[in-house]
Amino acid sequence: MPGHGPTVTVQGEATVEAEPELAVFAVTLTATGRDRADVLRDVADLHKRTWSALVGLGDGVDVETGGVGVHPRYEDRPGRRPPWFDATAQLSVEVGEFALLPDVLTVLGDVRELSFSGPSWRLRPAGPVQRRARAAAVHDALRRAEEYAAALGCTLTELVDLSDATDGRTWAAEESFPAALSAQAAAHGPLAELDLRPIRQRVSGSVRARFRMTVPDLDALLLELTEAP
Repeated sequence: MPGHGPTVTVQGEATVEAEPELAVFAVTLTATGRDRADVLRDVADLHKRTWSALVGLGDGVDVETGGVGVHPRYEDRPGRRPPWFDATAQLSVEVGEFALLPDVLTVLGDVRELSFSGPSWRLRPAGPVQRRARAAAVHDALRRAEEYAAALGCTLTELVDLSDATDGRTWAAEESFPAALSAQAAAHGPLAELDLRPIRQRVSGSVRARFRMTVPDLDALLLELTEAP
């Protein structure tokens, strides 16, 4: 049976830091030409070769295909010359084994018709770090409620309800936004000089909790306040 008596509502908060679990690259392959079909074939071939090279690095590299697009690009005077066509294909590369990062960069740097951004350091979704943060927030809520109850000379008797805060970014790790880098530019600056040290991730969130507590003796509390120096 539900209890009776006063309740105390609190918000528990927590921030947990941890080493990242994934390094993510956003890759764009490009092809340009005057024949639309040829451009599509070129970008498809680039996609196949790059995808195969990345997948060949092993299970520590996960590659997903994104969108493919082709767009006409006209000269300054339309009609004087046939239009150019620009085709693009997207890849998302997730590296879970950081020892493979130099190999991934070597593959990306060997393709001149490629630009990429990364690595963006991330945690796996719904992983142990998020669970630790949730548990820490619950403990913080309980501590706060106990402190409020103790200030009234009461003790907590039961949990009424517990929920995530309504912020949509609750339990989301902070993400960095790396600059884009083209393979052609990288050829003039060694990729080995890039700083590949993982950036620690922070997971923050909050919970709302409502507890029932014993009835305070307000007369005794007021008397104590009036007698205080």
